Amino acid sequence: MVAPILLMAAGFGCTGESDVDDRRIVETGVVVDPAEFLGDLPCADIEGAPKSYVATVVELATETEPERLLGPSAPVSCGTPLVFTDIRGGREYGAQVSVFDVPADQAAGATPSWTTTCGLGGAGAGAAEITAGRQTRIRGCTAIEGAGTGTTAITVDASSAVGAFGCAADGGTIGDIEIVPIEPVGSGLPTVTLACGQAPVVYGAAIDPGVKYTFRLEAESTDGSTLGAQCSAVARDGLGVPATCTLLLQTGSLSFPIPDLVEEAGFVCGESVSRATVSATGADVNVPSASVPCSAEAFASSLPPGAYSGAIALYAGPDLAASFTCAGEVVPGITTVLACIPN
Repeated sequence: MVAPILLMAAGFGCTGESDVDDRRIVETGVVVDPAEFLGDLPCADIEGAPKSYVATVVELATETEPERLLGPSAPVSCGTPLVFTDIRGGREYGAQVSVFDVPADQAAGATPSWTTTCGLGGAGAGAAEITAGRQTRIRGCTAIEGAGTGTTAITVDASSAVGAFGCAADGGTIGDIEIVPIEPVGSGLPTVTLACGQAPVVYGAAIDPGVKYTFRLEAESTDGSTLGAQCSAVARDGLGVPATCTLLLQTGSLSFPIPDLVEEAGFVCGESVSRATVSATGADVNVPSASVPCSAEAFASSLPPGAYSGAIALYAGPDLAASFTCAGEVVPGITTVLACIPN
């Protein structure tokens, strides 16, 4: 087993299109970079994802010299490039790579979940030609592909939304948090209530790859106020994908669906209509009328919870082309899309 140099990703200069790190003189070497072979699979500490790899560099045979293997390396994180320096000028180098779904400290002796090659006739020539005083990246990797090795799942860490409020058990203000699946409608996923600070909830049944799942978080502060947040993630085959959550808020937002209304009315933004105006009214707050582009949704944020009525008007220059009456319920931590009907 060789001992290649670990090249931490933050300091790795040979990124982008160049094969050679030409910013400084370094020990001559070839680089095996996970960015070249991971493809669409994430290097991440989640179930079923690549976590480590082992590389063997191949010194390609010539008419007079046989093939020579350098390695295998010790297992390293799939976020870390490796540099091999036991190389010779005038030779070309490829690599054989084994990728594991376990951390590097558990990969020794394990069966690889994926295998691939770089510069050995895969995705292009890619063999590294040595440049003295430079570290040259081996290209031409065949990206690993297919599903992850775990259960297709979405993980919701409700406590990640707590932020500065803190958990009541730790002196903060948030007690229980309710996770409510909201999209896709009719998914059949259960609502789960757990204490702030408990382990993430794993939804591992009836999760379809490629579908975006959205959850509403509902929590009550020790002062009796209601807070909310939203979490979402797109499921991936064989991976336990963590949902990304917003922070808990006492207020919510409204979305004015202008592009949808333009299309439903048979108009084209920039041609038959040029702009829109929006406004909304709730029990305790008014959103004053504002002129906005017709090409994108408009938003009103930091609104107290409750029922709101709204209005959207479409204009062709100075002339009114269509108008709509809208309604929606503002929920803490959530953006509510107003439901609108033509006048």
